Amino acid sequence: MRKTFLLTGGTGFLGSLFAVELIKRGDKVIFLGRSKNNESFRERIKKILDLINKDIDNQFHFPPDFIKNIAINFIKKFEENAQKITQ
Repeated sequence: MRKTFLLTGGTGFLGSLFAVELIKRGDKVIFLGRSKNNESFRERIKKILDLINKDIDNQFHFPPDFIKNIAINFIKKFEENAQKITQ
């Protein structure tokens, strides 16, 4: 059965690999992200989907079946702030 994933960090290195595998097996992925390095969020998603010859589909099932957080930048910032507080 096809599942829908809300994926944070889906345009990063690990997140994009995870997203591609989900899409290849037939699941839907809702990307949550941001622009980076003068590249819009939409452009970042398009580069990932171009690797597997898929187009952006603006229709999605909400709420998703699963939420996966792979936003490493957030985790790094959290760890940095936590270290400052505990020092």
